[in-house]
Amino acid sequence: MNAIKPWIKYTIAGLFFFYQFLQMTMFNSLAEPLMADFNMTPSEVGLLGAVFFVTATFLSIPAGWMIDKFPIRRVILVGMALSIINVWLMQESQTIMSLTMARISQGALQACCFISVLKLATYYFPARHMALASGLLVTLGMLGGIFAQEQFALLIQAFGWREALWYTAGAGCVILLLQLLAIDDIKVTTNSSTTANTSYLWAAIKNRQNWLTGLYISMINLPLMVLGGLWGNQYLMITRYVDEITAASICSMLFVGTLFGSPLMGYLSDKMGRRCILMNLAIIGTLGLFALVVFLPLLSSLQLHLLFLLIGIITSAQIIGYPLITESNPQIYVGSALAVASTIIMGGPLVFQPAFGWLVEEYNFGMAILLLPSALIISFLCVVLLKETYCKSAERTVAN
Repeated sequence: MNAIKPWIKYTIAGLFFFYQFLQMTMFNSLAEPLMADFNMTPSEVGLLGAVFFVTATFLSIPAGWMIDKFPIRRVILVGMALSIINVWLMQESQTIMSLTMARISQGALQACCFISVLKLATYYFPARHMALASGLLVTLGMLGGIFAQEQFALLIQAFGWREALWYTAGAGCVILLLQLLAIDDIKVTTNSSTTANTSYLWAAIKNRQNWLTGLYISMINLPLMVLGGLWGNQYLMITRYVDEITAASICSMLFVGTLFGSPLMGYLSDKMGRRCILMNLAIIGTLGLFALVVFLPLLSSLQLHLLFLLIGIITSAQIIGYPLITESNPQIYVGSALAVASTIIMGGPLVFQPAFGWLVEEYNFGMAILLLPSALIISFLCVVLLKETYCKSAERTVAN
């Protein structure tokens, strides 16, 4: 039971990421009622959704500094409480401006939710279990994304969007209560050689492992963010001549693959005692699958479903990058290190989603899709330059 208890506590803490990921993706279901109630255009709804990502990208580094400065339990509990308040503010909103402010605040919390829970994992688990812990956290996020689609849409259909947000806030209160009971108030002592006069953030910025790993994660994650998040439906409809429902079903396989692939890839990496080998094998496998998607003619719907499922599973190797970062930095400033990487990770979709759209507009989908294998090649080069950690921490910290 003692071995299971940290995993239970960590999973409950990870519901913070679940709740935030739900808020990030629920705009798919909220777009239509918001346009009706606030007389918004589709482009205005798109901008309202985009401010979330812009805020999350630019506040990642300040969030990492805060996570290193304050007790991790306090960061998670306060963050979860503010996340619930944001849902309440959104359902109370009467103007587009108040909706926008709530969305900006949600983006700010997104910048710290994943990093804070992952840093908590470094106190609960040894380095050899960190990839599995990262995979579990991503799985919780995917579950939030799945709930934000059909289930949240059914709530809106049954009760209206404001009432649906009330129920969402209520669920958040239950999560917060569980976290109050479960998360330990961890006291930390450290053998770090980093002096009090040294900037933790500057130390994290100087470590090239953080930059290379962040770029690796960002690039290998692009199939999910570009095809699963924005352009996949249109790509399949135009190049594979499938209807909209079938295209959406095929793209959803990316998320299903990530849901199951994240803990699988984490387990395999921990079992191997290696990080970089599996990361590069995943890139090679993804390139092969993309070649089949792009160049094989007359693929059936079943075959496309299977290929997108496999892409989701294999690109889940992106989660291995997170324990690699925690192992490449002293625990005292792991939050800052993850924040440096997170800035690059969140910045990838901000650049590549509009770049993909520009290539479609100027050329065609056939040209635009080549962005993704190009990104995977960049990802491969990053891993070549990375130093293998062998699932061993740069520094051990004792938690009482």
